[in-house]
Amino acid sequence: MGSAAAAAVALVTCAGESGALRVLDAYAAEPVTPDAAAVYFRVVNPGAAPDTLLAAECGIAARAAVHAQRAAGGMVHMHPAGPVTVPAEGALQLQPGGLHLMLEGLTVMPRAGDTIHVTLRFARAGAIPVRVPVIPYAEVTDRGGRS
Repeated sequence: MGSAAAAAVALVTCAGESGALRVLDAYAAEPVTPDAAAVYFRVVNPGAAPDTLLAAECGIAARAAVHAQRAAGGMVHMHPAGPVTVPAEGALQLQPGGLHLMLEGLTVMPRAGDTIHVTLRFARAGAIPVRVPVIPYAEVTDRGGRS
């Protein structure tokens, strides 16, 4: 992760019945088109019960939803993944080339160095606000991922 993103790594804790969920290493890839942006992060659940990421919201996007990305037949396909589970005493990873939070219908195109604000809504932990630094697209693709 670049220096701007490393300096602004999101660490958010929310105590709930399932223990304290932590959202770590959040970042967004600088969009290459004005239509959408991808957000990546890790959710750690030290609790004894699983939790489910039900929804997300972002003030600069009309829609925010978890999508899955996979390659098939030489093409990359993305589709909504629906609610995703954070296992008990485990983690959920959203990363390039796999699950990611897709922000669609952007009202503002974020640039590298900006910070966007996302609210994640969990079944047990409730709403967790996350500050998400925007990094250059090249930093994401240099790690072998695609946003």
